[in-house]
Amino acid sequence: MLAITQCTALMADDPTWAGIGRALLVLGLLWWSWVGYAWITSVVDPDEGPVRLVLFVAMAALLVTSLCVPGAFGDLGVAFVLSYGVVRAAWRWASRSSPSAWARRPGSTEA
Repeated sequence: MLAITQCTALMADDPTWAGIGRALLVLGLLWWSWVGYAWITSVVDPDEGPVRLVLFVAMAALLVTSLCVPGAFGDLGVAFVLSYGVVRAAWRWASRSSPSAWARRPGSTEA
């Protein structure tokens, strides 16, 4: 929920079509993160030792990403990109740790 309100703050700072476009881009990235988190927690066992740690790291990185949203196209841009990259890398690692998880990813044609 914090991430959504941060997107409105981003849009309120620049109420132009370009500002709305930037806010929608960030909202799309955050939505993709949420969907990815929901997917990964349904296909891997979060009670496995290293998987649990990686999911906590991903949650912490997503919190940092959310906090950086108002400055994502300004002074907090690097922090936004790096924390978002940590989120994506953590989920990729967690999905690779389960052999069947990668085949069941959204958009996969593998059985």
